[in-house]
Formats: sequence, structure tokens, C-alpha cells
Amino acid sequence: MESIHEPCSRRHPRIRLLTRGSVRYQRCLVYSCTRAALRTIRTATARERALSIPSNPSQLELDMHRFLLHNDDVLDTSQKDLSAGQIGLLNGWGVFSTIRVADGILFAFERHWERMRRDAARMHVPFPEDARWLKTRLIRLIEANAAHNATLRAVVVRNRGGLFDAPNLDRDFDLIAFTANRREWGDSARLTMKAHARHAQCEFAGAKILSWSQNLTWYEQARDQGFDEVVLLNERGEVSECTSANI
Repeated sequence: MESIHEPCSRRHPRIRLLTRGSVRYQRCLVYSCTRAALRTIRTATARERALSIPSNPSQLELDMHRFLLHNDDVLDTSQKDLSAGQIGLLNGWGVFSTIRVADGILFAFERHWERMRRDAARMHVPFPEDARWLKTRLIRLIEANAAHNATLRAVVVRNRGGLFDAPNLDRDFDLIAFTANRREWGDSARLTMKAHARHAQCEFAGAKILSWSQNLTWYEQARDQGFDEVVLLNERGEVSECTSANI
């Protein structure tokens, strides 16, 4: 069902919050967002968006570039170079950050580094001690892909721990990174909402971890229904984040 929060729609006539929930949830979303965020969220009509959504779901994804970074090596993405016994890959035990690359520069790298380091400590994920070690390797990947204006994903995966880690692993963690084209959102985005998708009181609230299957499922459901993204609410009806995009 489509509803419009009237006071908000008078101030921002192009904003429409689409949801199957109640008007009360929409009030929570409106008053939890900052005014600056609301000015950037503009939704299109069903007719406008239906014309722009590809029928093939694969067309919705970003194009990964040819080379990826694995620890100290830049490799072709077609190479099989990981182990099934890396416990972090099997269980989503790792941390990540998505970094914008602008004119070959890692935007706000120090902030990304600090957040990854902090989240790794919370999640007991071994993490490199030197920010320069990580940065120099990411720059090598950018140069290899000529990805001077792109999106970069950096992942640190825990290798050991649990019942099924492989006996031949010689590292406590693996660094994996890749680049892709930026997503162009256009002038508007069609949003839906998911209630109780985050728990604000959780010990790990806010940590960017590899266990991301719930987000991917909600994102896929939204795309199947003709939406661009999902706004995730916590148990108090407050806006937490989207499945992948920023608010």
C-alpha cells in the first residue's frame, strides 16, 4: 500500500514513502531521518520506475573489474585461490568496508581503516596492524584495474577457529579486495521499508561484518517488487541504514 505522510509531503512534494506497514511506521521514518537526508531521498512514481528497471536481474548488479587483491598478490578474478577451510568464508566471520575511489584517491581512507579496525576487535577478527600495509595494496589494485573512479570493497577474513578450519592455512587472516563501477542512482530512488531489521541494543550493532545474507535477501525481494532499495528500521522504528546504500 502506498501512503503519503502529509506534513512531509507538503514540505517535500516529491517524497513518497512506500510500505506495506502503517502510517505510524512512516512517521517514525520521517522523524528519524535528518532533514538533510530527506532532501536527498526522492522517490519516483511506479510508471517512471517501471520503465527503467531491467527485466534481467543480472543487469542490476555492478560490473566487477578484472583483477582482485588477495593478500600481497593482484590476481585475475577467474583464478581459484581460496580455501574451503577458511572459517571466515564459511561463517561470514570477517569485516569489510566499501570505499569510494575518486581520481585514484581512497576517499576518507583513515576513517574506513579505523572503523574496520574497531569492528575487527569487536568480532575477534585478526587485523593488520599497519594502515599503510593495507593502503599500499589497495592502491596497487586500483592501478591494475585502472579504477581511478570506482567503488572498492576491502574484506578481512578470519582463517582459523571452529571445527572445520583447514590444517594447511599459514595466515590468521586473508585480505581480499576488488573494484567495480560506481552505481548511478539518477534523480530519484524508489524505497520500501523493513521493520525490526536491526536491534539497536545488540552488542554488535553497527559493525560491518561479512554475514550479509539477510541484507542480500531483502535487497533481492525489493528489486523483484520494483523497488531500488530497502530502508532498515530498528526495534524502535528508527532508521538504521539501507541494505547497501547510504542515507
